[in-house]
Amino acid sequence: MASTASPRGFSMAHLSRRRFLELGAAAASASLGAGPLARRAAAQTPRPGGIVKQAWLSSPRTLDPALAIQGDEYMIMQNIFDNLVRIDEKLQPQPQLATRWTADDQGKTWTFSLRPGVKFHHGKPLTAQDVVFTVERILDPKTASPGRSVLGTIEKVEAVDAGTVRFRLGAPYADLPLNLGATFGRILPSDRADKIATEPSGTGPFRMAEYRPGDRTRMVKNPDYWDTGKPYLDELWQVNLPQAPAQIASLAGGDVQMIFEVAVPFIPSLQRNAGVSVVEVKSPSFQPVTMASNQKPFDDNRVRLAMKHAVDRDGIIKAVWQGHGVVGEDHPVPTVNPFYAPTTPKHAYDPAKAKQLLAEAGHPNGISVEIWTSNERVGLQELAVAVQQMAAPAGITLEVKTVPWSVFNSTVYKKKPLYVNNWFGRGTIDETLYAYFRTGGGWNEGDFSKPELDRILDDGRSTVDMEKRKKIYAQAQQFIHDEGHMVVPYHMNYVTAMRSNVKGYVVHPLRYCDFRWTYLEG
Repeated sequence: MASTASPRGFSMAHLSRRRFLELGAAAASASLGAGPLARRAAAQTPRPGGIVKQAWLSSPRTLDPALAIQGDEYMIMQNIFDNLVRIDEKLQPQPQLATRWTADDQGKTWTFSLRPGVKFHHGKPLTAQDVVFTVERILDPKTASPGRSVLGTIEKVEAVDAGTVRFRLGAPYADLPLNLGATFGRILPSDRADKIATEPSGTGPFRMAEYRPGDRTRMVKNPDYWDTGKPYLDELWQVNLPQAPAQIASLAGGDVQMIFEVAVPFIPSLQRNAGVSVVEVKSPSFQPVTMASNQKPFDDNRVRLAMKHAVDRDGIIKAVWQGHGVVGEDHPVPTVNPFYAPTTPKHAYDPAKAKQLLAEAGHPNGISVEIWTSNERVGLQELAVAVQQMAAPAGITLEVKTVPWSVFNSTVYKKKPLYVNNWFGRGTIDETLYAYFRTGGGWNEGDFSKPELDRILDDGRSTVDMEKRKKIYAQAQQFIHDEGHMVVPYHMNYVTAMRSNVKGYVVHPLRYCDFRWTYLEG
């Protein structure tokens, strides 16, 4: 069976300044256990026990949340660690290790109250000092965390007392609570700095039991989890199966209970399987053709524009995704985001115009470039081949190079002049744009740098008035559309599959994998 859902965008876009500052206290007034996922699971009378194995095409490289950049790493860390704030499936901030938060009238000082009685897996009680340690480590340039640019304008984080932590910002920052719920915000114990990547100890619902990259990662129930009665499962496994047909066969045979992401060609057969549930949600995820603006020939915007006119977006959605996506506008903001603003003129598929732009850039005979991709992310290899074929009439000769995802991240990402990449969506408009396009941003590929855009993005993250923010981010989207280093042909839906007896698991538009409410029926 199949179902489709559409997440609601971040509602801060519609809040007044005063309401924004009051949001933390209102959002935190309910306990985490009463959240939407918990209510749904509780209504079905969860059955404790059992093992869920989720199949992934790729394998993790690290267990350090500050350095994680892969979805397989996010999945493991989300279940071993907790954040101060949880981003729910409607992209709203919910209490997790913080029970409430408030901001001053300027939105420059934020105070978070910690949940009492929480312990790390090795027995240490959670205190504000652990939050200070975690955040200072991310902000330390020596850590080299991509999350450094994600956390906003934090100037100082301090422990007011054991149960209270205060963030002092250099400018008002509307997205702080949500950004603390992002992938880098897993709270680490301050007494195990030398064991973060080897013996991870979090406050999360599962403990690490076995870590075998390339094969499996096995996590076991944390019997002392602060959310009483959770998790329901005894064990949670991430299983590395690098071939999609093997994943489909394993799910159909019950050897695994879930597939993280289903390749489009296999959706119909799984939908016909009575023992399998296929779930699809709209998602801000995107797969850009990334051009390094610090390398020739893509240091010339005319060449970048030529690539944008050499891609048939509708054709790719039909051929590669069979309709499971929507057209992108060469920036990462999807139409479901409340900050989305239409850009003009659209980059229509026009090989003749692409040829003209190349000629103007000094390439009358076209260009020949390698385009790198991976076979361990759904749709990525197919995208590279489609772009190769579509760009040929424009005089753009592309040679497709395919590598495993771990190799891609170590030798291609931020290094090669042209490649297709795979990005999950982000929970805030600031993280969606700032980290990718601001000079020095953690996700900035090819050292893309435009002082005018930097000023726009700085204004956007420090503006509290939501209508003003929308106008600012409309400018940013148009600028990126015109001069950016990405062809964003589409935003693809997220399609996952599980055995029909897997219950209580809500598919997240940001592709987060939270198993604390998951249980097996029967």
